[in-house]
Amino acid sequence: MIKAFLSELGQAIRSLLVAFTRALLPRPLWLAGIAYPSLQLEMGLLAGAVQVLESSTGISTGWTKAGTEPALELIPGFPIALSSPGTVFLVTLLTMPVALMLFRGVAGLAISARQTTPSGGRWPGLAPIWRAGKDTGTPALGIWVLIQGLLFAAMLILLGPLLTLVQFLGLETWRPFVLALALPILGLLGLYGLVLLVLNQLALHSLVCHGRGIASALTHAWRLAKEAPMRVTAYAACDLALFLGTLLVAHGLQSLATGEDLGTAAAEILYWGTFGAAGVTRAGLWCRGYDALGGLPPQ
Repeated sequence: MIKAFLSELGQAIRSLLVAFTRALLPRPLWLAGIAYPSLQLEMGLLAGAVQVLESSTGISTGWTKAGTEPALELIPGFPIALSSPGTVFLVTLLTMPVALMLFRGVAGLAISARQTTPSGGRWPGLAPIWRAGKDTGTPALGIWVLIQGLLFAAMLILLGPLLTLVQFLGLETWRPFVLALALPILGLLGLYGLVLLVLNQLALHSLVCHGRGIASALTHAWRLAKEAPMRVTAYAACDLALFLGTLLVAHGLQSLATGEDLGTAAAEILYWGTFGAAGVTRAGLWCRGYDALGGLPPQ
């Protein structure tokens, strides 16, 4: 079993390296790559849940900075404060047109990856990507919203009883005991977020490849993942490595900011470029992963 997994992992690593080398050259399509779904979105939602846990119990997990307001970071660098449900609803409503535009680019990027990855052709410009995502941008956003809803529901189910128990019994001062209960739950939520990320990636490529609906694409994604668990785990491991590497490089770029206007602007451009290149890489990686998992040829 280990030998078989290492073989699958080797294939996934080769796919990652090919996708990375093709995405490395700076280009406008990095703008679409910034919004491409990644584990950053799941971790942003999970970080918001941790902040709610800390603010509700008064116990610090060490994850977030002391005194910060609970927030959801649905897009890297743009946290939404959780000061009230009304605030979240209003911000979500106002940003929906922007989200539709972003996911039109995401869908177009996935389509372009499918058109260029097998042949090794050149990536198209931003305008062709925008045109390609015209009919699939809204369903792509629907898949992402549903995935986020599943993760949020899991947080309510798993963390809700814990918060109620802590507040009802006055266990705020029992920090080791509460952390012993909370950390396994947070670990389980993190693993669940990774599983949802895999489903999101496969469903997105199923959507753009076959023109499926949201439910059909997610069902197809689950069937592909269930039939080849070692292969999908190998590609998920590569995605996780890409995510961690992106965070490491982005953090290093932020640390290199000199404080001067030019240095800060250059570091900011490179910071966002890192996420853009990672998004383009991820699109190419999961395009290959979708085919390797038995995705049907385009109709």
